[in-house]
Amino acid sequence: MPENRKMSAYATDGPAPADLAQASLLAERYLVPEVGLLPEGARLHVVEFASCFTVVKITAPPPVGEDGIPLHPAEPGGGVTVIDKETGAISFWPSWGESFVAEKYAEAKAAGEIEYVVEWPTANT
Repeated sequence: MPENRKMSAYATDGPAPADLAQASLLAERYLVPEVGLLPEGARLHVVEFASCFTVVKITAPPPVGEDGIPLHPAEPGGGVTVIDKETGAISFWPSWGESFVAEKYAEAKAAGEIEYVVEWPTANT
């Protein structure tokens, strides 16, 4: 039987976000330089829920040729990032709908299935 694993939530050094503006600043501070989340023409979309904020990357559509056909496929989904309202900790979730992720996050947090980690993973881990 597989062992239940906790979801990691990585600590931030700022105060827990109280509103969308603070959550957006936290996302820009930690996700853009650390993860390289924003390619040119992309933006972060932050939504507030009861226990967390969700963050997704919105990318520009790929350029199209003279025939109207895209020159390359659209980038696949990049997952949903969660910022905890109480701690400001950041966790990474699959490419599910934002409300579904917020619901699953609240359930996992209530069940003690979120592990708060001080050290962020490096590119080699």
